[in-house]
Amino acid sequence: EGCNASCTNCSEASQSDFNVSFVPPTPADGNTTYYRYIFVNASANVTVSQMKIEFDGVNVTNCSDCKNIYINETGLDLGQHTFKAYALNDTRTRTTKQRTVTIIEGPTNKLMFVKCDALILAQSATVKTELWVSSQPTCSQVNLTVNNKTSILSDPATMCKDGITTFSNVNLKEGRNVLVASVDTLGLETTCEIKRLKSPKAVSSPDINPILIPFLLLGILILYRKRGK
Repeated sequence: EGCNASCTNCSEASQSDFNVSFVPPTPADGNTTYYRYIFVNASANVTVSQMKIEFDGVNVTNCSDCKNIYINETGLDLGQHTFKAYALNDTRTRTTKQRTVTIIEGPTNKLMFVKCDALILAQSATVKTELWVSSQPTCSQVNLTVNNKTSILSDPATMCKDGITTFSNVNLKEGRNVLVASVDTLGLETTCEIKRLKSPKAVSSPDINPILIPFLLLGILILYRKRGK
């Protein structure tokens, strides 16, 4: 179970000179994590008669005539967990050093608009809005929907724990706009309403018929002379 039992070149090393060691992605000794699982992966330098992994003092998996073995322990409780691996060849046994990993409580996942109240009134057709997310332990992608029409995916590299991402040039219609941000992988959603004010209409000068210009000038001249008397 959980091992590679194939041996393509059994003469690659002396059977009497064998060892076992942890290989990636096994966490380092003393590691602290928010993950509720621990992946343990061990490898021998030659194919051995038996390998096994001991997790929290219990033999959780083993294989025969193999040189690699792994186990993914999930749903773990908070606190310390220990593990080590064994390789057996005939009557000889090799063992890794025991490793200890501590699982601690991660921060509550949150997603929120940064200063949404500052965007309550907008005169521009576009706005820049920022989102903050606490998405420990992994980075997550944020989806932004505007008025149930526009869907924009952020760069997931910018949305790690305590990260802020910016959506630039978000198009708004006149009146009420509803922005909904979500992180589907975390089940998070938050809403921000923005009211875009109507653009003021420019006051245009009335059109004047060129034919009437001389008569208007004459009228102004007559008024000027009357005031001068």
